[in-house]
Amino acid sequence: SDPEQAYFSDGLSEELLNLLARIPELRVAARTSSFAFKDEKVAITDVAAQLNVSYVLEGSVRKGGDQVRITAQLIRGRDGYHLWSETYDRTLNDIFAVQDEISAAVVESLKLKIMGERPRVRSSNPEAYALYLQGRYFNDRRDPDHWNRSAEAYRAALEVDPDYAEAWAGLSITLGQQASWGAIDLDTGMMQAREAVHRALALDDTLAEAHTSLGWIRMVYDWNWRGSDESYQTAIRLAPGNSTALRAAAVLAFTLGRVDEAIELGQKAIRIDPLRQAGHANLGLVLLHAGRLEEAAARYEHLLTLNAEYPGAHMRLGQVLLLQGKPEQALTMIEQDSDDWWRDYAVCLVLHTLGRDEDANLTLAQFIDKHPDGPFQTAEIYAWRGQHDLAFEWLERAYAERDSGLHEILTDPFLENLKNDPRWMAFLKKLKLK
Repeated sequence: SDPEQAYFSDGLSEELLNLLARIPELRVAARTSSFAFKDEKVAITDVAAQLNVSYVLEGSVRKGGDQVRITAQLIRGRDGYHLWSETYDRTLNDIFAVQDEISAAVVESLKLKIMGERPRVRSSNPEAYALYLQGRYFNDRRDPDHWNRSAEAYRAALEVDPDYAEAWAGLSITLGQQASWGAIDLDTGMMQAREAVHRALALDDTLAEAHTSLGWIRMVYDWNWRGSDESYQTAIRLAPGNSTALRAAAVLAFTLGRVDEAIELGQKAIRIDPLRQAGHANLGLVLLHAGRLEEAAARYEHLLTLNAEYPGAHMRLGQVLLLQGKPEQALTMIEQDSDDWWRDYAVCLVLHTLGRDEDANLTLAQFIDKHPDGPFQTAEIYAWRGQHDLAFEWLERAYAERDSGLHEILTDPFLENLKNDPRWMAFLKKLKLK
C-alpha cells in the first residue's frame, strides 16, 4: 500500500507475469488487463471471467529495507477454490529465486506437462534490479514527466551494472516513446534508442522486448519494413504471449496492406490483453479500412464500454457512418468525441460531404491553424474534397515530418480519390511501400 514502493510490487508482478507467459502451455493475460484489477475489490470469479482465464495468481508484497515478504496464492477462476498458497520471507538478494519458486509452484499445481526446460528468471545486481523496476514503472505512466524519470532510473541501473541487458532494452523503449511523441528531439531520440537496443541485443539476443523495440524503430523511423518484420517475428517466436509484440506486428501488417494478417494479429493480442483499450482501437481502424464497417462499429462500441471518453472512438464511429452514406448521423456522432483534435478533423470531412462549403472551408482553415501537427489528416481532408494538388502537398509535409498517419496510407478510404493520380504510385515508392 506504500506508494513509494508501488514500483517494486508492480515490477515483481510483471516479472512473474512475463516469466509465466514464456511457458508455451500457458495463456497468460497481459499486464494492462491484469493490472486493471489492482487495489480493486473484485471477486476472483469476476476477474477470471473478464480476463477469460481459468486461474488467477494473486499476491502481495511487503518490503522494508533489505527484507521482503511475498505472499502468493493460486485460485481457480470458476469457483474461487484455492489450489495453493505460500509465504516467502527473503532478502532482496533472493528475489530472483523466489520468482522461480512461485513459477514452479504454479506449474506443479496446474499439473502442466512442459515441453523442454521451464523458463527461469535472469539474475542481476539487486540494486540495479530495483532501479530497473522503477524505470519500467514510470514508463508505464506514459507522459513526458514520467518518461524522464523512467530514463533516469534506467540510466542509474546501468551505472550500477553496465551489462544489464534488460535495462538497455527498457531505456530504448522509453527513448523511442519520448521521440515518437515529441517529448525529445525525434532524430536524437531515435539515434539514442537504437544505440540502447543494440547494446541490449549484444548482451542478450533472446530478449523479446529488445527485438520489439528495434522493430518499432525500424518501422516508425527508418521505414525499413522488412527489417521491422524480421524483428517482430523474432520477438513473437521468443515470447508468443507478448501482446505488445503482437500489436506492433499487427500495425506493420496493416501498414503493408496485409489486412487479414493484421486483423488476425490484432484479435490474438486482444485475447491476451482484453482490457487494453488501444488494442480495440487499433483493430477497429483496420476493420474500418478493410471495409468491414459493421465489425469496426462493433469494436468501437465495445471500446466505449471500457472507456466512454476514449479519444477518437466517437470520431471513428462517425467515419463508419460517413462511409455508409449517413453524413448527418456521422456529424452527430463525431460531435460527441471527447478529443477536440479528432473532432475537428472529422467534422471537416463531414461538412464537405453535406455540401456546406462555407462551413467546411472555415473549419478546415481553423483545423490547420489549431493543429499544425496533423499534416496527414489535412491531406486526407483535401483528398476527400477532391483537391489533389493540396492533398499531395500535405502528404509531402507528412513525409518530411515522419507523420505516423502515413502507416494508414495503403488502405485509407479517405485517400481513395488519389489512387488514379500518377503521383500516388511515386509517393508510395518514396515510402518504400511499392
